[in-house]
Amino acid sequence: MVSGDGNWAALRAAIKAERGRRGLSLQEAATAARIARQTWHSVENGPKTTFQGYILSRIEIALGWDVGTVDTILATGSTRTLADVEAEMRAIADNPNRSKPLRQQAVAVLQLIDAVRAANAQEEEATG
Repeated sequence: MVSGDGNWAALRAAIKAERGRRGLSLQEAATAARIARQTWHSVENGPKTTFQGYILSRIEIALGWDVGTVDTILATGSTRTLADVEAEMRAIADNPNRSKPLRQQAVAVLQLIDAVRAANAQEEEATG
């Protein structure tokens, strides 16, 4: 269960913004997450700050967020996701107008992201 602590205002704003960006109604988002519309509404609008972990995980999936995005937003208040960083690094790596050292650093970051994802998947598989 995820409760209380954290930057819920930032999380709520991020969820609402991403839902809007994707053009999803509350009902469409809730259906995609396989949760009740009222549950999605409670997460997005508060004031409740205690939810079963699976609810937030399903919201991550419905929004196309990486696993752990909700935890990161709650912990840091930052709405910048791993997908944002990955897109930025890919744009740098693919831009021939950027310097070779910078492009190489961007490629290294992308390789690190892939390695962390693979390790995370292995750990999740091992722990069930």
